[in-house]
Amino acid sequence: MTTINTIEDLIQLLDEKPEWLEEVRKRVLTRDVLELPDKVDRLSESVERLSRVVENFVASTNERFNATDSTLATINERFDATDNALAAMNERFDATDDALAAMNERFDATDNAIASMRNDIGILKAGHARTTVLGATTAITDVMGLERVRDLAYDDLRALTLAADTSDIPANIILSFRQADLVMEATDQSGETCYVAVEISYTVDDRDTDRAIRNADFLTRFTDCPAHPVVAGVHRDYRIESRIESGEVFWHQLEARDLEVE
Repeated sequence: MTTINTIEDLIQLLDEKPEWLEEVRKRVLTRDVLELPDKVDRLSESVERLSRVVENFVASTNERFNATDSTLATINERFDATDNALAAMNERFDATDDALAAMNERFDATDNAIASMRNDIGILKAGHARTTVLGATTAITDVMGLERVRDLAYDDLRALTLAADTSDIPANIILSFRQADLVMEATDQSGETCYVAVEISYTVDDRDTDRAIRNADFLTRFTDCPAHPVVAGVHRDYRIESRIESGEVFWHQLEARDLEVE
């Protein structure tokens, strides 16, 4: 019979008899401890499986991210292409705007030239109309039933203003009166002295009419004699029709043929 006196004797005996070691384990260790190696093995397998799942998931996710990156890169390329196309369009629009601006400047210059020519032609027409009227002043008084005595020159009108109180009349208005197109001294059918204030233009408008009436009023004020306002022209603005029809101003018609140069 084997005698066990020390722990070393027990360990030696268990080494010699493994079946005893297993029985000791069953007596000493709990079931959970005994099953722990199997559990650890199963856990290791589960961890390995989970690791493979995670690796697959990460790989799949990376693939999807890579695909997303490629898609975003493609989208960015398309946006870049769109930006370039828009920039090219903007450049063309800018060039078109510059061309239109240049055309507008040329049109403006042309309009200004035409307006200047019209003004010059208007001045020439008005001057020719004045020359025509001043060459036949008696025609106006004849139509009005008056007898022309004489035409008053600038100095005559100046003398009238100097002899009168004109303190309430602005200097530019006095000068305008002295530079009237035509002022005639005449006599009416009873032999009484009167005056005729004529404003002449190719196309007579409100401004001409106002000046004729104003000059006639000044003549009456400065001479105490009746004065008749007259406007003479080839055409007349429709806005003075009522003033002519009411007798506020007398209309003397000039014919276009009268202005023709022989």
